[in-house]
Amino acid sequence: MSTASTGSIDIKSYIEAMISALPTKKKVKEVTPYQIISGSGETYYMAPQQRRMIKVERGTEIQVLPLDPDKRGRYHVVDLRGRYFMVPEKEILDVGYN
Repeated sequence: MSTASTGSIDIKSYIEAMISALPTKKKVKEVTPYQIISGSGETYYMAPQQRRMIKVERGTEIQVLPLDPDKRGRYHVVDLRGRYFMVPEKEILDVGYN
């Protein structure tokens, strides 16, 4: 960026480098379907990072993470509050794109 003889900075290339480092809005995100936990009331699910059961309201919107299910068929999910827990496949309702 600087020339050896003067030590000055080439402003144009510096600005272009800074602009190219900025995040852009052109990134296309993959659209995920709307999913909820089936039923009503409260239930408990395993939170693997905390190594304990956590209480979750049925009907909660979740996002299934792109990880393989465990031996029991439970999927890794995150709710809107940012809690990470495991839910059996039969309790995940795929509502679609709302």
